[in-house]
Order: sequence, then C-alpha cells, then structure tokens
Amino acid sequence: MAQHMKELSIQMAQVQKNDAQTTKRQERMASMRQKVDMMKKQEPRENEQSSRTVCRGAYVDAMERT
Repeated sequence: MAQHMKELSIQMAQVQKNDAQTTKRQERMASMRQKVDMMKKQEPRENEQSSRTVCRGAYVDAMERT
C-alpha cells in the first residue's frame, strides 16, 4: 500500500509539472498572438497579405518549438 501511494504521489507531481508547462506555453502563445495583433494594427493595409503569410509562418514555427 505504501509503495502504491508513493507511485501515485510521483504521478501527481508529474501531472502538476506538465500542467505548469502547459500553462506557460499557453501564456507564451497568448502573448505572441497579442504581438501579432499589434503588428497588424500598426502596419498599412496594402501590406496585409504578405504580413499574414509571415505571421502564419512564425506561428507555425512557435508551435513546432513547444
């Protein structure tokens, strides 16, 4: 029984660590989205199509890194 409880506590610690990593990742993604939105607002409209492609590329790169 004690061994089982120990294994459970180890699993719980792992889950909490993973949750913390997921939260950090979500915060990073949210801040990146905000940056992208700010860039879109600041730049002139005729530049929109090319910037969208660049933003999508950066977004995909970020997703692959995490």
